[in-house]
Amino acid sequence: MNPRRLSLVLGSVLLAAGLMAHSTRTSAAADDVVIEVPDVVKSAVKAEAGGDKILEFRRDNDGGNAGYLIVASGKSGEYMMRFDTAGLLTRKWVDAAIDTGEKAVTYDQLPKPVRDTLVDNLRGGQPKAIALREIKPTYEVHALVGKTYYDIRLDTSGKLLEKVISNDQGEAQPR
Repeated sequence: MNPRRLSLVLGSVLLAAGLMAHSTRTSAAADDVVIEVPDVVKSAVKAEAGGDKILEFRRDNDGGNAGYLIVASGKSGEYMMRFDTAGLLTRKWVDAAIDTGEKAVTYDQLPKPVRDTLVDNLRGGQPKAIALREIKPTYEVHALVGKTYYDIRLDTSGKLLEKVISNDQGEAQPR
C-alpha cells in the first residue's frame, strides 16, 4: 500500500450492515489502514448514499480542509462524495474522465469541410491526435438544501454529474 495514500476499503460486514452498525473505530483487513470516523460523518454518508454500495472510504485533506472522501456505486454508476469533519456534504460528483463525451477519430473520418479547413490551418503540419467532442446538454441548478446552498449539475437523462456546496447565497428557485 502506498504510504502517501491513506485509504480504507470497508469490509463486507460494513457494506452489508451499513455505516451505522459500526463503532467510531472501523476495523479493516491487516493490509488496510484503520481510521477514526465520527458518528456524524457516518450518518451523513449513509443518508446521502442511501442503499448505494460504498467502495472506498478515506481521510482527505483538500486544500488544508480535513474531511472524508467516499467512492460509491449506484444505479447510475460510480460517483464520489466529500464530507467535512462535521458531516456536511461539500461535494458529490462523477469522475469527468469517465464521461467526457470525447472519442478519438482519424483524419479519414473527418467530414470533407473539416478536413479542408484543417489543411488550410495546418500549413503542412501533421495532426497528432484528433478527438470528436460531443458536448452534451446539462442542467445547472442552484438550490437551498436545509440551510446550505448547493450548485447541482445533471445531464438530460437525470444522471447527477456534480453537487457542490456553494458560496453564492442567491435565492433558489421554488420547486
